Amino acid sequence: MTREEVREVDRHAIEDLGIPGVVLMENAGRGAAEWLLEHRDRCGLGDGGRVGILCGKGNNAGDGFVVARHLALAGVEVVIGETVEPGELSDDAGVFRGVCAAMGLPLVAFGPPLELQAAMGQVDLWVDGLLGTGFRPPLGEELCGLMEAVRGAAELSGARLVALDCPSGMDVDTGVLAAGGLRADLTLTFVAPKAGFSAPEADLALGEVIVLGIGAPGGG
Repeated sequence: MTREEVREVDRHAIEDLGIPGVVLMENAGRGAAEWLLEHRDRCGLGDGGRVGILCGKGNNAGDGFVVARHLALAGVEVVIGETVEPGELSDDAGVFRGVCAAMGLPLVAFGPPLELQAAMGQVDLWVDGLLGTGFRPPLGEELCGLMEAVRGAAELSGARLVALDCPSGMDVDTGVLAAGGLRADLTLTFVAPKAGFSAPEADLALGEVIVLGIGAPGGG
């Protein structure tokens, strides 16, 4: 699917079928969490591993908050890194951020990027919910610094990185990863592969691609 086709799937589900956006977000995040729990070896999440979940401000962040909740309910230690103030989140993402806060899950507000590793501590698996399919290059300086810190932390600990829907910094129409974008070991994409995933250069950023449903039709 192209970026516009992704939006049309969401619009059709919400406006024509009457499925609330929070339900779609819950289905996406729960499906991703269940996949991670069922395939611990493939994603690098061993018993007793700690998961760092990176959340931006769009719907991709909401998926991340849902993943965090379901992993925590399954007994996995999680820590959530936020790049924006709660008031800047999309409405649906804000709902699930509030649930995580009410559960007492650790929410770390990012300061300077180089302080990321110290703020979030030891992480055995990173989940990338920073930027979704709506992203268009280029990346801002602050996000580039943040992603560099994530890469450095992952390299030091040997942690793997799982992207939700697409790696942060990828243009899903072309498959081009913006300078400074995150390269995933595994991408859990929703509904259908994105148009740019077939580009030769996309493979280096996507890693293995798994398609998950969200309880709505679309994408062929």
